[in-house]
Amino acid sequence: MVENLRKISFLFFVGLLSFQPLCGVQDIQNLEEWERLLHFSDNKSRIVSDSFFLHENGINDPISELHKTVDLLNSKDGEIISANYPARYLWLQENGYSVPAFDLESFSELNDYVKSFQKGSLYLVFASERTDSPASSFGHLLLVFSDDDSPLLAADTIHFAAETEIVGDNLFMYAFNGLTGNYDGYFFRTPLFIIRNIYNLDEQRDLCFYKLDLSCERIKFLIYHLYELRKAKYNYYFLTENCAYQIASLLEITYGFSVNNYSYSFPVVPKDVLNAYQSNISEQFVLQATLKRAQVLFDEMSRYEEREYKDVERGDVKVSDDLSNKVKEVLAIEAEYQFRCFGNVSEDYNKTIRLHFPHTFSDFTVLSPSSSSGKHLFGLGAYRDKNHEGLLLEYQLIGSDIYEFQQNKMQESDLAFLNVKLKLKDYKKVYFQQLDLLRTKSVFNRGRLASATAWSVCLGINRQNISNRPVCDFSVAFGKGYGFSKIGLCCLAGMGFQNAAHEGKIYLKPSIDLLCYPTRTTKAGISALKKYGLNGTYSEVRIFASQSLNSCSLIAEYSLSNSIRGNSFSLSLRV
Repeated sequence: MVENLRKISFLFFVGLLSFQPLCGVQDIQNLEEWERLLHFSDNKSRIVSDSFFLHENGINDPISELHKTVDLLNSKDGEIISANYPARYLWLQENGYSVPAFDLESFSELNDYVKSFQKGSLYLVFASERTDSPASSFGHLLLVFSDDDSPLLAADTIHFAAETEIVGDNLFMYAFNGLTGNYDGYFFRTPLFIIRNIYNLDEQRDLCFYKLDLSCERIKFLIYHLYELRKAKYNYYFLTENCAYQIASLLEITYGFSVNNYSYSFPVVPKDVLNAYQSNISEQFVLQATLKRAQVLFDEMSRYEEREYKDVERGDVKVSDDLSNKVKEVLAIEAEYQFRCFGNVSEDYNKTIRLHFPHTFSDFTVLSPSSSSGKHLFGLGAYRDKNHEGLLLEYQLIGSDIYEFQQNKMQESDLAFLNVKLKLKDYKKVYFQQLDLLRTKSVFNRGRLASATAWSVCLGINRQNISNRPVCDFSVAFGKGYGFSKIGLCCLAGMGFQNAAHEGKIYLKPSIDLLCYPTRTTKAGISALKKYGLNGTYSEVRIFASQSLNSCSLIAEYSLSNSIRGNSFSLSLRV
């Protein structure tokens, strides 16, 4: 009996040893790192394509995926698995798992992919905001792979974007699908010269470059992981799992998971990632939007160069290489902009684009990586009108509004998602003032070469009516904006719908905004609007001045309307 128990115990012990997965150790080493390599978050991978996983339940079970990967690496298919999942394979080796030794550089397809990238430097690149495109309202992030001894425009970019080519998608379906994850998201590889043409010229957005302190070995590891991600599809969420979120996941993997413990709060925006990695930036510069660069050149022109440019525009002087360099560059920018964006070809187009001059599209004045992300804005102030006084309370989920200092931007805009304003009337009773679910306005472009179309969309609840009652309101408007370095004018004509009985449910709404910058930290403006309904007309005029104080703004505003509220004055501090 005792002998039989010994045999059973021996067989049980052998069985335990044979059942142990081929990991080299009993415990799973650095499970959190492995989960990030599989793009796990909240106990599930963000990758939704089954082809990325080796285990049938790998999308939900990272441990089973790890065991399956190790098992396959130790099978007759080990070389194929290591060639298709090189970053996983290297990670397993580095963390002490029992896997065979394979020469990754011997696999031709993988090796060709790695060699096709420049690997000397990695840049985190921020494309500035574009109000005309909802998906780009807060900017875009890219990674640029470059070599110091190669032309920058020959570099490659990796960026994450939604595949939005769905037939019949209107603006509202586009927004709904982007917010609910109904679009597929992928990592795309695009040459930088194409990216520059799209962003700097077609969309007139700056490209801010931030060089990261990464070795060539870590950059190569990232390329290995990108090779794995050719099998990866994601669900795209505009406010969370977007370009910023996915680029951040790549950087966490590249840096070895231990450089920063930055927590990305809702909503995730590109400037969050810049804040997280600001201590890892070794140098920075910007490729300016072409019209912005042209405006810089205009500002730097001497009186002689100004006269020379005007003579060419009038046709009194012919286009030639005898012109000043600044004039030639502005003429080339203008000709290319008119052709690319509007299809307009000038008589001297061929001569103009062949002009020889030193291109100066780059500058070292770049957006600070620690700049405000525009999230979770709070406001506190005091107000007085003809009947009451009290406190002003405000919260905004994300956005940049008309009060903010924007002289350094090419496009002045007003943008807000979920903006709530309350009043504490007579310091006793909470009084609902306004709720903007979405408020966006492209006010004007700053520059001599273009005055872009201005437009606005607003959806929410407000008291912009004679009776001063909260009503649901939706409006759209179009017009023209005219801007220069320190002043801008926007004229809009639109229409809307509201559930207000006094003026009528459908209304026409003309409006005008005049904005100026008296000093480097001060902004002032006058805004006026009318709402012409079938039963009455509501009118409003607002005069404001805002002063930037480091991370906050002090705003004084006087408003005049024909509602029962009448005139009011407010002073508030916004952080």
